[in-house]
Amino acid sequence: MIPMRALPCLLLVLLSGCVLEEAWVDLDLDDSAFVNRWILEGQATRTVLLAEGYQCPDGRTARVDLLRPTGFEGPRPLALLLHDGVYEWLDDTSSTYENTVNRLGALYADDQVAAMFGVDGALVDGNARGSWAASLLQAGYAVAAPGNCWGDLWHGRGDNDLQGEGFLRQGARLAADAIRLATEQPDVTDQRLIAVGLGEGGRGIVELALDGVDFDAVVVDGSPDWLSPVTQRPAWFQRYITGLERIWFAEIPADLPTQERLTVLQGLLQRDSLVHLITDLGWRVPIVYASSPTDEIVDADMTLPAAQAIGPRYAEGQSIVDEWPGPEHVPSNSERGYDAVQGYMTWIGELLGDFVYLAPPAAPAP
Repeated sequence: MIPMRALPCLLLVLLSGCVLEEAWVDLDLDDSAFVNRWILEGQATRTVLLAEGYQCPDGRTARVDLLRPTGFEGPRPLALLLHDGVYEWLDDTSSTYENTVNRLGALYADDQVAAMFGVDGALVDGNARGSWAASLLQAGYAVAAPGNCWGDLWHGRGDNDLQGEGFLRQGARLAADAIRLATEQPDVTDQRLIAVGLGEGGRGIVELALDGVDFDAVVVDGSPDWLSPVTQRPAWFQRYITGLERIWFAEIPADLPTQERLTVLQGLLQRDSLVHLITDLGWRVPIVYASSPTDEIVDADMTLPAAQAIGPRYAEGQSIVDEWPGPEHVPSNSERGYDAVQGYMTWIGELLGDFVYLAPPAAPAP
């Protein structure tokens, strides 16, 4: 159902010397009530699905949260919701992480998802207050939110340097498998599939589209989509480039001189972008694309190229390109963005029409 681009087989990763120091929240894996600022008790449920075979760097199993609206008959269409804050690497020379809060662990990923939903979450990066989860549920969608614990910008397919890093980055694989895990539930279907990428989550949508996942509509807000300019300023972005080289490890020959490595990395970053998807591959999935030229986290030269690519290439009525005023990162998921999100969902609903579930044909009699 979901064709993938040369994904490696699932590997069992044995991590040596792994100490589990963080407190782990044992969430109820059965259905529980989901409540946030806009969703009242009884309107939605939350189920935590264990992604068996997806091991986080701390040795724990990755999770996929599944929200489902109540009061609907028949299977519900699916929305994939991808969170921000997914870039991380460990500097072995100084034993320090790139970010203040270590993002290489299941606890961090769980808190990012919870914060994105607008519920409790202690280790929070960026703006995450729950308007997207609420609006998707109110529109009748089930919502699948995988927790990325690998700091891989949603690119990981298990082909990074296992020996050097001690774990496999698997963000892209889990994002795709979250669709399978969700649709294994009898009341969820991918007969209509949309995706929302917040911040770096927008890069995950591109990765899945390049793998052949068919979306009916997508939303991208505040995504650092066009990363190739960092390779032109290697002194300024030295540490960031080091992390990118770890993420794209499998496609960068180790024995290349520095400048040639930068050239190869630049090409890979351009290839794995929304800009390339639209301008070179002719991708025309209906899209809402939002960004701010004064975003306090993501530079405008990383967000504006995609906006400029969409405008002249999409047919009228097939896209919305919005520019947020002010420096707030991903404001659509905040209180002030709720009305805008409601408008986006209305636009998607009118574009796609009413959802009608079609039961698959019965298996032929033996």
